[in-house]
Amino acid sequence: MQRAPSQFNIGNRFLLDKKIGMGGFGEVYLAKDSTTGKNCAVKMESRVNGMPVLNYEFKILQHLKNLEGVPQVFKFGLQSDFNWMAMDYIGYSVEHYHSACQRIFQVEVSCVS
Repeated sequence: MQRAPSQFNIGNRFLLDKKIGMGGFGEVYLAKDSTTGKNCAVKMESRVNGMPVLNYEFKILQHLKNLEGVPQVFKFGLQSDFNWMAMDYIGYSVEHYHSACQRIFQVEVSCVS
């Protein structure tokens, strides 16, 4: 995947600060929403390689938006060779907690996650 440079402006609204995660489909950046001044997360995936899934994730999160623990999504867009989605920055990723638990979640954690 191509790298998004630091301080890259996404959708004329979100300024990327630093990469905070990555997965099989793309990367996640800490960003600042220039309209609110608040931190948020921006997920990005290449539209050139692989199978784009971010638009589906955006639609699913919109349907789940009123459930506790589900981050609010703000916007989905296309820019250059990337799909991107801006959402609440909620701290550590599920992967972080999974690694911290020696990659084993108890049933109770799996149901809450």
